[in-house]
Amino acid sequence: MKKLVFVFLFLSQQLFGQSNQLVSSTNSTSGRADIIQKILSSQNRTQLSSNSSSSVVLLDSIYHWDFWFTLNQMVLAYKIEYTYDSNGNLISQVRKNWNGTSWGYWNRYLFTYNQNNYLATSVYQIVGGSPWYNSDSVTYFYDANNNLISEERQVWNFNTWVNDEQYFYAYNSRSHLKNVLS
Repeated sequence: MKKLVFVFLFLSQQLFGQSNQLVSSTNSTSGRADIIQKILSSQNRTQLSSNSSSSVVLLDSIYHWDFWFTLNQMVLAYKIEYTYDSNGNLISQVRKNWNGTSWGYWNRYLFTYNQNNYLATSVYQIVGGSPWYNSDSVTYFYDANNNLISEERQVWNFNTWVNDEQYFYAYNSRSHLKNVLS
């Protein structure tokens, strides 16, 4: 069955001021891939600053629709839900698939942060255990300038974490990345 994938985003945005007070809340169906890309590609932080330096845009969910040619209609496929800590750091990202009548869990990411609000760990889990099954994990380490200096990747092997990959990052005196070793 052929399908053409379109991503129509329904974004619930909440804009918070510096004191974490809700400034505005809107829903949009416009393409906001630029915001999502900044959130997902941020190297050290999962915060997204808006045009104003005094506010942070937080998404609570994204809905994905597919166009099925055989049905000649858009079909709701899945949604991703986001939760944040009191500092605006992303602490979970949960994907739920739509089966036509209800939402079912598919996978999730869990994030923790160090005392400087930089990403410390990320854990990827899939449905399978009660209800989650560990898949892989990354631990992040930083220098005194908050530069990412290493990542340790582990995979879940039955009931324990097993080392998989490690990356090392080197910086020059101006904190610009100069080398990545794996």
